[in-house]
Amino acid sequence: MTSQSTHQNMEGVEQDLKKLMDGHVVPIHPDSITVTHSNGLWEDDYVPIVKKTVSYIAMGLVFNEEGQMLLIQEAKQRIRGQWYIPAGRIEPGENFVDGVKREVKEEAGIDIEVITLCTLEICVSLLWYRICCIARPKGGRLKTLAEQDEESLQAQWFTLDQIRNKEMKLRGTDFFKVMEMAQSYLATPPECRHPAYQVGIQAHSDLLQRVVIIKHTEDGMCSRRK
Repeated sequence: MTSQSTHQNMEGVEQDLKKLMDGHVVPIHPDSITVTHSNGLWEDDYVPIVKKTVSYIAMGLVFNEEGQMLLIQEAKQRIRGQWYIPAGRIEPGENFVDGVKREVKEEAGIDIEVITLCTLEICVSLLWYRICCIARPKGGRLKTLAEQDEESLQAQWFTLDQIRNKEMKLRGTDFFKVMEMAQSYLATPPECRHPAYQVGIQAHSDLLQRVVIIKHTEDGMCSRRK
């Protein structure tokens, strides 16, 4: 492949990625290579089936006007009483935005508006993808202990310092990095933020995966490789 064709291909990949992140359907190009397995981790006949052979986990990073973040208190027996971000598995046929809204409503009692995708995390060994979205409250009211159910015990707002200092018993701290990224995004003036990306609001007939590496240089600039 010549350097010119490589450059054109990279431009095409970037354009397709932008379309996907904006929720548009991207057609398969005739010269595209379809990958059905990776490094022998999956069988050649592997078929991704939601909640059976693959899990898509929706996580809502919800911030109120005071900059506090929403946590829910877990109800499951093994982690009962511990605090965590509202999160849960996407249902078959459900898009990611609706999944985040549903999980927050079920676990915290409030309605939200999804602002943007924050991160997409992948655990290859367990075959799950975690979609983390930044959101703001739009209605409803926080679930109280009197309203506890199998989804959660209650929900409360906490400052980021309270969370960082673990002033409540946390289920885990694996969300700390994405929490900081969300805070950084919200602290950035709107005109300087990246576009409000959404994920999977339209059905796709193919599962497309491309690796994008973001590298920050010493002068604060970013470069991307595919």
